[in-house]
Amino acid sequence: MDDESIKLDYIEYIMVDKKYKAESHQYKEWTISELKEEIARIQEMLDKKIKQTPPVWSKYKKNVPEKVLMLKRMK
Repeated sequence: MDDESIKLDYIEYIMVDKKYKAESHQYKEWTISELKEEIARIQEMLDKKIKQTPPVWSKYKKNVPEKVLMLKRMK
Protein backbone atom coordinates (compact mmCIF):
# COMPACT_ATOMS: atom_id res chain seq x y z
CA MET A 1 0.00 0.00 0.00
CA ASP A 2 1.21 3.48 -0.73
CA ASP A 3 0.91 6.49 1.56
CA GLU A 4 -2.02 7.97 -0.35
CA SER A 5 -4.18 4.85 0.00
CA ILE A 6 -3.31 4.62 3.70
CA LYS A 7 -4.35 8.25 4.18
CA LEU A 8 -7.63 7.62 2.35
CA ASP A 9 -8.32 4.60 4.58
CA TYR A 10 -7.70 6.66 7.72
CA ILE A 11 -9.91 9.49 6.45
CA GLU A 12 -12.68 7.01 5.64
CA TYR A 13 -12.40 5.54 9.15
CA ILE A 14 -12.60 9.02 10.72
CA MET A 15 -15.66 9.91 8.63
CA VAL A 16 -17.49 6.82 9.91
CA ASP A 17 -16.64 7.26 13.61
CA LYS A 18 -16.80 11.02 14.10
CA LYS A 19 -19.89 12.58 15.63
CA TYR A 20 -19.12 16.19 14.69
CA LYS A 21 -19.55 18.10 11.44
CA ALA A 22 -16.62 17.59 9.12
CA GLU A 23 -15.98 16.82 5.48
CA SER A 24 -13.33 14.49 4.13
CA HIS A 25 -11.61 17.29 2.19
CA GLN A 26 -10.72 18.95 5.50
CA TYR A 27 -8.39 16.03 6.28
CA LYS A 28 -6.62 15.94 2.88
CA GLU A 29 -3.66 18.07 4.03
CA TRP A 30 -3.07 16.05 7.19
CA THR A 31 -0.13 13.69 7.55
CA ILE A 32 -0.58 10.03 8.41
CA SER A 33 0.59 10.62 11.98
CA GLU A 34 -1.92 13.46 12.42
CA LEU A 35 -4.69 11.22 11.13
CA LYS A 36 -3.65 8.51 13.60
CA GLU A 37 -3.78 11.08 16.43
CA GLU A 38 -7.30 12.10 15.39
CA ILE A 39 -8.44 8.48 15.31
CA ALA A 40 -7.01 7.98 18.81
CA ARG A 41 -8.73 11.18 20.00
CA ILE A 42 -12.08 10.04 18.60
CA GLN A 43 -11.66 6.60 20.17
CA GLU A 44 -10.85 8.18 23.54
CA MET A 45 -14.01 10.31 23.37
CA LEU A 46 -16.05 7.22 22.48
CA ASP A 47 -14.52 5.21 25.36
CA LYS A 48 -15.14 7.97 27.91
CA LYS A 49 -18.63 8.60 26.48
CA ILE A 50 -18.04 12.34 26.30
CA LYS A 51 -19.36 14.71 23.65
CA GLN A 52 -17.17 14.63 20.57
CA THR A 53 -15.67 17.91 19.47
CA PRO A 54 -13.98 18.68 16.18
CA PRO A 55 -10.23 19.20 16.06
CA VAL A 56 -8.72 22.67 15.96
CA TRP A 57 -8.62 23.00 12.19
CA SER A 58 -6.15 25.89 12.14
CA LYS A 59 -3.55 23.70 13.87
CA TYR A 60 -3.47 21.42 10.82
CA LYS A 61 -3.51 24.05 8.08
CA LYS A 62 -0.47 23.71 5.89
CA ASN A 63 0.95 26.20 3.43
CA VAL A 64 3.37 23.74 1.86
CA PRO A 65 2.03 20.61 0.14
CA GLU A 66 3.04 17.35 1.79
CA LYS A 67 4.75 16.08 -1.36
CA VAL A 68 7.04 19.12 -1.37
CA LEU A 69 7.91 18.49 2.26
CA MET A 70 8.62 14.84 1.48
CA LEU A 71 11.02 15.87 -1.29
CA LYS A 72 12.78 18.28 1.09
CA ARG A 73 13.23 15.53 3.67
CA MET A 74 14.71 13.20 1.05
CA LYS A 75 17.50 15.67 0.11
